[in-house]
Amino acid sequence: MRLRLSFVAIPCSILIAAGGLWLMQLAKVAQTKGQTPYSIPTRHPVTKEMELAAASLKRTPAPSFMLVDQDSHQIGTPDLKKGKPSVLVFIKDECPCSIEAQPIFNSIAKAFGGDAQFFGVIDALPQAAAHYAQANMVPYPIICDPKTSLPKNFKLVASASIALVDGSGSIVKAWPGYSRDVLRQLNLLLGTLSKAGPKEFDDTDAPKEMTAGCTF
Repeated sequence: MRLRLSFVAIPCSILIAAGGLWLMQLAKVAQTKGQTPYSIPTRHPVTKEMELAAASLKRTPAPSFMLVDQDSHQIGTPDLKKGKPSVLVFIKDECPCSIEAQPIFNSIAKAFGGDAQFFGVIDALPQAAAHYAQANMVPYPIICDPKTSLPKNFKLVASASIALVDGSGSIVKAWPGYSRDVLRQLNLLLGTLSKAGPKEFDDTDAPKEMTAGCTF
């Protein structure tokens, strides 16, 4: 009986060892791609079509809107015409891409302080927006747009997209994703528009290539 058990135990131990090696290899591949083995991808490619659509908005008036933020305060187009540059950061509720990018946007918003306005735009109602703001320590209002009218009107189809509006309500530039280069462009443009100059902020975790989040 002991001999038979040993014959069974040896193949089982080999299978377990092989399974462990396979999982280790899977983890190494996932880490190379910036993911855990079972995580949802947090970065998506930006297509040429997305870039052309965003570029077509340059020097056009910001779309007209009137919505509410996470505290049910009204925010609309007039709030983008108060003399300060405004940055709109597009967020998808429960999107890991938005969550990954959020600390970077928090950092640049804090760096500019009162010299610029930042607004999140989320495809959710105030309760979900408030939860996102609290969970991700967002230091600026989040506009609630459950029907995704603003992403459509800004021709931005994915989260982690950005729109920069000058103090008179005209779109300076829109980006269908983010990267270190995009954030540095934003920093320089904000510095010029606000007359406060570019600021120092932490972009260490920003992707090198233009990257979008999940689509709306």
